[in-house]
Amino acid sequence: MTLSEPTREESAEENLVDPANLRSRAALACRILVVLSLGALLAATMCWAARTQGVLGGLVSKRLESAARDSGLALEVGTMAPDGLSGIRLNGVKVHLGRGIGEVYAHFDVVRLRPSLAHLIRGELRIEALSVEGGEVWFERARSKQETKRSTSQRSLRAQLDALARHLAPGASFSGQDLRMNARGLPGFEPITGVTLLTLEATLDPQGGFPLVQEATGHGVLPDGLAFVVTLGSVAPSATDEIAPAHARQISFEAPGFQPGDYLAADLPLTARLDRVTACIGCSVYIIDVEQLALHLERTPVDVSILAPDLRLELTETGMLCTTSGSKLVLGSTTRRLIDVEHASLELHKTGSAVGRARLQDVAGGHLELEGRWDFATQRGSLDVLIKEFALHNAHGIVSARSPLHRALADGHVHSALDLRLGLVTTEIRAQLRDTTVHLPFLATGNLSFERVALTMDMLVDINGRSLSITGGKLGVGHATPIDFWGQVVDTTPGWSFVAAMRGEGLHAPLLLDSLPAALTGVLRDARMQGDFEFSLDTAGHTAYPDSLVLDARFGGDVEVLRDGRYIDVRVLKGEGAPSPDVSGHGVRIVGPGAWTSYDALPPHVPQALLAAEDASFLKHAGLDWVGLRMAMVHNLRQGSFERGGSTISQQLAKNLFLTHDRTLSRKLQEAFLTWRIESELDKERILEIYLNVVEWGPQIHGIHYAAEYYFALNPSELDVAQMVLLAAILPNPVRFGSALKAGFIPSSRLGKAQRALANMRFLGHLSWEDYYRQNAALSRAKVGRQQFSICADDESAPEGAPSCKEATALEPAVESTIPIEAGWIPLTR
Repeated sequence: MTLSEPTREESAEENLVDPANLRSRAALACRILVVLSLGALLAATMCWAARTQGVLGGLVSKRLESAARDSGLALEVGTMAPDGLSGIRLNGVKVHLGRGIGEVYAHFDVVRLRPSLAHLIRGELRIEALSVEGGEVWFERARSKQETKRSTSQRSLRAQLDALARHLAPGASFSGQDLRMNARGLPGFEPITGVTLLTLEATLDPQGGFPLVQEATGHGVLPDGLAFVVTLGSVAPSATDEIAPAHARQISFEAPGFQPGDYLAADLPLTARLDRVTACIGCSVYIIDVEQLALHLERTPVDVSILAPDLRLELTETGMLCTTSGSKLVLGSTTRRLIDVEHASLELHKTGSAVGRARLQDVAGGHLELEGRWDFATQRGSLDVLIKEFALHNAHGIVSARSPLHRALADGHVHSALDLRLGLVTTEIRAQLRDTTVHLPFLATGNLSFERVALTMDMLVDINGRSLSITGGKLGVGHATPIDFWGQVVDTTPGWSFVAAMRGEGLHAPLLLDSLPAALTGVLRDARMQGDFEFSLDTAGHTAYPDSLVLDARFGGDVEVLRDGRYIDVRVLKGEGAPSPDVSGHGVRIVGPGAWTSYDALPPHVPQALLAAEDASFLKHAGLDWVGLRMAMVHNLRQGSFERGGSTISQQLAKNLFLTHDRTLSRKLQEAFLTWRIESELDKERILEIYLNVVEWGPQIHGIHYAAEYYFALNPSELDVAQMVLLAAILPNPVRFGSALKAGFIPSSRLGKAQRALANMRFLGHLSWEDYYRQNAALSRAKVGRQQFSICADDESAPEGAPSCKEATALEPAVESTIPIEAGWIPLTR
């Protein structure tokens, strides 16, 4: 090769820059590009065509139908079209799933699928992505037993999900938006409509087993506008692997302020609010956690709320366990009383038994421990309550906003057992109350404060026998000797039969008086006495047969009163005439000067008529007439109302002189004590003399002197039998009946009482037959002495045509007393 000849490399460079070569190479590149473009277009066209109904659409439809059939779904697709490069769009999709007691339906506007084409060509369906847009899902309860049976015969939900998992690609995704959720016919629920799921994003895990979803997040709006968030993911690390295997998932529903009661069909007497509910799906122990649960009881006299920061429900193969801790009972809305629920649990076993336990603590640190057991097979259960310095008044506030129990610290134990088959409930109470303050209007007008109250009692309720029995009852107050009691009540329909007894032995009077609250002892609280006493009280009868009533009372002992007290002094009543204002420092005046009528100045028929009308056994009893009290109780039982009190003259005198007219047991106890004191210090004539001079006989009319003058313009010594009987008949309601008498009318009920008093006087030998017939005939004509009265009707014994007493007295002008008020009765109580 010579120097003038070009090399091979130089020749190649010359060819590259040769215009002819450049044109040929450009043409070749264009041909290649066209071929590639046509190939890509052909591939895209084939891919699109493969997803059309006419090419591979039939195959896709068949695979979808097969997958739905394997999963137990009924699937109906309106139209199908390609979606993007590799997706399939289904329009108007309807899905139906039969499950248990109901059916699940879904209508979706658009469903987008992205199947694996490689699997699809091989005749398999593997979904890589699935999304739904718009539509409605609802649940409907089976409408017949046949539908329920047919639905429950299908495969389990787990088997259906396993079948569906075979058609999902690993890591498949799911999304949804604008889905309306509804439920109809759910047991115990109102129809639920208007729940909107705005967005939902999920990653599926077909290899993870039940429930297929690896994680998911969604949010939406409830019908009331409350926003909610739903999440699903791995179980919290606190759960053990044994309880929560790897495939388990935790689902939570969060909607602060959610009120589940809005969706319940039952009208429950409570409202519930919660913030979050969490459940474990796929756990060996099915766990549901509720956060910030607030329950508020309604239709109760007092506001009651339960605040539970956490509540856990665990479902296992052996049963169910529900627990909570750190909860609070809030009683009242203005004055809030708190009871801490340190721990509470309820266990339900599949063996047919249940156990509930709770430990409550009040604000002062007292405890109340409860344990209840129930066996569903034997229908037997028990309840044990252990009490330690528990503020019972806080718990009692649940029952009533106006709880009579203002304060009470309780200690003791209560055991109750129920046998439902036999219909028996037994209860044993061993309890003590200290620092107790209670307001019971039937006992006393003021609050009753007890330093210590001890109660022991065994009670049996026979549900089938409709009876209540109490045995071994002991009631102790302060340090006084306890009182024994027992009794039984049986529902005999009609009426009730009853028997009751009370015993007190070796009761030290000073100790008992000091142990009772001041509101109960009243005017006796400063009395000084010594000695012991005992008593027994027995009663039995049948409310439908009043005459069967048995009443027996016995008292004994050696009690001596050293001083009545600074509020009363029975000894001021001793002596003759009006009690002296200088006796025992009592500056009182019973009647005005010259108005006192001595017993000796009265004709015999005046006290005789009074006793015949008010207390026929006065000269025989010692102040308390148990026979008369029994007769009054029989009358009240027969009438079905409290019409007669059975008080003796001595009791009425004690009440009029020293006590108020309160209808309380406290007043009756004070009255009984003062009656005993009056009977101990005064003779019968002196008691009658004082009574006749202080008893009220009309509006501002006290004493026989002013009564005789007011009604008959006579002196007491001038009263005849009929006049005195009529005066006695208007007791013990002289203001009401005295007004009618002053207006010229005798109420028919008072006429009947006056005639009964005449009969008693004849029976006691105070009237001859001739005098009795004459006086009774005159009374029947409303003729009393020289005065002619008219009879007005105030009961069924009135003669036909008699005007009512209310109308008759309303026609008459009010009659004012001519007796100065200051000359009337002044009580001996300071």
